[in-house]
Amino acid sequence: MEKRRPSTAPRRKAAAVQPSSPRELPLWLPPIVFAITTAAFFWPNLTGSRFFWEDFVEQFYPNQVFAARHWSRGVIPFWNPYTFCGMPFLADPQVGFFYLPHSLLGLLHLLLGHLPFWAVQTLVIAHFAVAQWGMFQLSRSFGASSLAATVAAISYGFSGILTHHAIHPMIVYHLAWLPWVLWLLKRALEEARWDRAVGAGLLLGMSFHAGHPQTILYICLLLLGFATWLVGLGWFRQKRFQPADVLRAGLPLVIAAGLFAVQYLPTQELASLSERSAGHDIEWAAEVSLHPEQILTLVVPKLFGSTEPTAQRHVPLYLPGAPYYHYWETAFYVGILPLVLALIGIFHRWRTPAGLFWLGAALFALLFALGKYGFLFPLLYQLPGFSLFRVPPRILFICVLALCLFAAWGFDILWQQTRQGRLLIQLSWAVLPVAALALLVSTGVLPTLLQTPAAFVEHIRSEGTLAFWLCVLSAAVMFALWRGWLPPVAAASVCAVVLMADLIRAHARFVQSPVPPERIYQLNPEVKRQLQARPPAELFRVSMRAEFGMAMLRNQGLLDSLMLYEGYNQLRLQRRNPPMPTAEETFDLLNIRYRIAWDTLGGAPFFQERPTAFPRAWMVYRARVVPSDSTEAVLRRGDIVPRSEALLEHPPPLPLAGVAPEAVPHTLECLLYEHNRQVWRVYTAAPGLLCLSEIWYPAWKASLNGTDIPVLRAYHSLRALPIPAGTHVVELRYRSASFQMGAWISMLSLLGGLLSLVLLRRWRQP
Repeated sequence: MEKRRPSTAPRRKAAAVQPSSPRELPLWLPPIVFAITTAAFFWPNLTGSRFFWEDFVEQFYPNQVFAARHWSRGVIPFWNPYTFCGMPFLADPQVGFFYLPHSLLGLLHLLLGHLPFWAVQTLVIAHFAVAQWGMFQLSRSFGASSLAATVAAISYGFSGILTHHAIHPMIVYHLAWLPWVLWLLKRALEEARWDRAVGAGLLLGMSFHAGHPQTILYICLLLLGFATWLVGLGWFRQKRFQPADVLRAGLPLVIAAGLFAVQYLPTQELASLSERSAGHDIEWAAEVSLHPEQILTLVVPKLFGSTEPTAQRHVPLYLPGAPYYHYWETAFYVGILPLVLALIGIFHRWRTPAGLFWLGAALFALLFALGKYGFLFPLLYQLPGFSLFRVPPRILFICVLALCLFAAWGFDILWQQTRQGRLLIQLSWAVLPVAALALLVSTGVLPTLLQTPAAFVEHIRSEGTLAFWLCVLSAAVMFALWRGWLPPVAAASVCAVVLMADLIRAHARFVQSPVPPERIYQLNPEVKRQLQARPPAELFRVSMRAEFGMAMLRNQGLLDSLMLYEGYNQLRLQRRNPPMPTAEETFDLLNIRYRIAWDTLGGAPFFQERPTAFPRAWMVYRARVVPSDSTEAVLRRGDIVPRSEALLEHPPPLPLAGVAPEAVPHTLECLLYEHNRQVWRVYTAAPGLLCLSEIWYPAWKASLNGTDIPVLRAYHSLRALPIPAGTHVVELRYRSASFQMGAWISMLSLLGGLLSLVLLRRWRQP
């Protein structure tokens, strides 16, 4: 009998299921893809039918207009006289005056003569493309294919943590550059490249100038952990310690700190005199904490409602005791499809060094974000730096980064292990919990358990239904990829389309206010002329807020050059309002000539002139000196009559005449009033004090006929200058020693970084 040859069918079957590596995308394609996705997400904003809102309108845009005006004139804006009766401007890190992309706004102001709203909005939108491209590069460095990296990049770029902070561009800026910094740092240590480490430091330093100190703290925490992991991993693999790796790991933070010194040192000076210097308890810091049940919003992003610029078509946030801004501070939805892919990635990679690190980092961020509902935030709150900031959920960007990386790994696993039964089981374990949660919301079971108000249940159920079908669609795409029915390129394309549709549905309405900013900023021309001071001849302030409302934006002064008593800033000076016995007396001392009042006959607000308002400068010839901690009590008792007596914390350096101002011939004339400089001509027949209704700040220095004189703090928060008898020219200049020191450090750091980068690149060339 003829012997049969062994069957080759199993071998042919095995060969048939071996996946072929997908063709990698050309280098030029991902940036184009990310530009298209960004345009698709923000199309209403880019075409001028929708606009950013909230803090973007209230604070960010006015700050950028004020900064761009000065940039176009080549002047550094140290002082802002239009908010809170005057406060430091450059020292406020949120301004981001030295953030390099902001120079484009200054250039545009120079060319157009003004700074359009659309230009500032477009600059912020461009950072979403930068964020995606950086996430793409970071995913590739962790071994992801270009297709998987594209899916991860889209998920990161339009995740809740970025899109819901479009109204806080400083945070978006930081998170846009973070993947690039991580990518450079990883390459620096893995390839033993000093130039990569220097590049990471330069980029990190530039991003620090974006201006959100809390995010900077969390980024530094992540970078320290990331660098420690990379150094430890290299040590483990090489079985020996490499001191050069430690230096390369620390170099980016050193360079970044040096570049940031020009901003950090003035900010520290301001922070020490701000309301936050008085300290806050942990209840203040953890007021906005991630409720444990909000983890479910990774599946149904609006499970607890949302906060949006329009009251239509959405459920308002209904978490017990949560302020309206709780919604955007805790949003970290990345999409159903990336979530399922991330679970598959975790199943396969959690035992690898990279998987362990990112899983640990994500869990750390999640536990910290719980704030008062967890143990980690109260523990770290005792450490330096952490007690300065509130809203611990802002650290959730680390969790988002990790989920996107795991999603990239999960996508590649599906096409690399085609038709493996074990992977199908893991896919089921990833899909079923997500689908079950969505189904529980869709059926109304979970809303009942979460005590959703009856009026909102149907809407929340519809959100659950949509999440369920997204889960089903995602599972179908993944199953087709696993079976080999969809090639990786086609699967990635479908994933990108599904993901964009999901994230646009979940997040796009948040950044689409229908109210044009021109309507918000609009001010009656006659009222504007009435309220505008005309320095140096006419100097006065305006109060535009009362118990019945506001007449304009709180930072409108920065746009229309109105010297306002009000403002909106997180670093308000602790001593800014003299605590007089009555509000009217405080207004008098602060040179507030106009205040908003209500016309009972006409039923409308109007600006009422206050004839009792002090001038911007006046002379007194008597002074009472009390300790710094007693000035508030003395003023509240009404012991001081400011028109005839100054309240000081330190004795004046010359003897005063000790008489009433009416008894001494004197004249005052303002010769120059600029944001950083003032010049006064003073004649007095006897030695006295020139009192200025200007907020005291240590960076303001004074000279009398060219000779330095002290700037005394008077009336708790204002300025007084000792003036001898005679005619004098008094000049005040903003000269900050902290800025000068920081400028030298930053300049040397920049020159050293750029020079070393050039030399290192040349040294590597053959």
